[in-house]
Amino acid sequence: MGWIGKTLCVLLGLTIGSGCKNLQPGEKVTDKVFKAPDSSVLEPESETETPTPDTPPAETVQAKLAGYPEAKSPNAQYEISVTGVAEYKWKVGASATECRATDGYSDFVPAATPIKIDLAARAESPAIVAVCVLGKSASGETQNFPSMATWVWTPELPTMTDQIDLIDGQNEIKIIPKVTSGNWLIVRSRESLNAMPEDGKEYTVNQPLGNGTVMVAGPMAEFVDKSVKNEESWNYTFFAYTTARRYSIPLTRGLTLSKQELLWVPKSLIQPGQLGLEARANNKRYVCRSRHFVDGENRGIQAGAMDNPADLKAGSCNYEYGGVVFRSTAYDVLMANKGNPADLVRWIRSSADATATAIPNGSIVAGTDDTGATVGPELFICLGVNAQFPGKAGAHLPNGCRSYVGNNNGTPAVNATFDVLAFK
Repeated sequence: MGWIGKTLCVLLGLTIGSGCKNLQPGEKVTDKVFKAPDSSVLEPESETETPTPDTPPAETVQAKLAGYPEAKSPNAQYEISVTGVAEYKWKVGASATECRATDGYSDFVPAATPIKIDLAARAESPAIVAVCVLGKSASGETQNFPSMATWVWTPELPTMTDQIDLIDGQNEIKIIPKVTSGNWLIVRSRESLNAMPEDGKEYTVNQPLGNGTVMVAGPMAEFVDKSVKNEESWNYTFFAYTTARRYSIPLTRGLTLSKQELLWVPKSLIQPGQLGLEARANNKRYVCRSRHFVDGENRGIQAGAMDNPADLKAGSCNYEYGGVVFRSTAYDVLMANKGNPADLVRWIRSSADATATAIPNGSIVAGTDDTGATVGPELFICLGVNAQFPGKAGAHLPNGCRSYVGNNNGTPAVNATFDVLAFK
């Protein structure tokens, strides 16, 4: 048989003498009929299979492992004992495949030293854990195929508290959690958040996440979002996370910021941090009002001033009535529902003649001069040009702004030239 015929026979897997004949000149391969080789002429296969990493042969040196979970475990720390060898080297992988690679193993250590594993820093959750061990006998013979311990690690997610307060502020939202330990990821969005953080991934402030923006990434005792405006609506989605950046299930809180408004607030309802309207900037003379009675008969609500109180809920409202100064402990303070009330008002110059007071349109009504059940003329908040204490003015009151001058006894004062409080 020529070398070409022999080559074709070999390529086709046929043996010479089993139907594979020489090709004659000009003859095609398809012109021949090839018969399958007779099994009697095939060499017998060895009964011993070639070992593979999946089916390792029995070894004289083999490390035995104990102390690991059989299937699943949420624990992060493990201690695995090694017996059956004098020494061993080991590594932790994410699958049995990694055990077959020769790199990444530790140095040999005595078998009496257990393997200690801490998975707390791993981001994958859940994750397959594979502990790979190669043992060595006292005579120095080394295990060829690694012993393995595998299980699924299912750590518990960090816990997110639901005790979080969102406080409506003046063009700001304050976020105060009752539990302040740990790390926080807070994402702000107009609508419900449409994406979740990825385990193991680090996020930074102002980074987009789905349709939201990261506002906090790290420890937090309190956060004030100053990039919002009154009357806007926002959602905040909260996640707790571990140092390995495994994220909790989300918690969402929403808030619509209210409009800033000017209010008369009874002293019993004044909140800590709420600001009263000062007659002049930082002079601590706050605008107030109180109902006045003469011999038990209602004479309306009179505007006055609080004289530099340390506590707006513990002072008195001082006002003029009939040329006498009265001090009342039942009063309202002019305040904003949030923020500084001075942002909402302005003082407008006015004056008085011998018989009446000219009150500009849009001035803020403080009360009325009533007689019993009869509602009397309106009273407005005023401030004398050189005065420090606000008082009252009205179209029916001659000579100008009637106010209180602070001293031990209190002295009434009348200013012909004055300002009247009005909305901006």
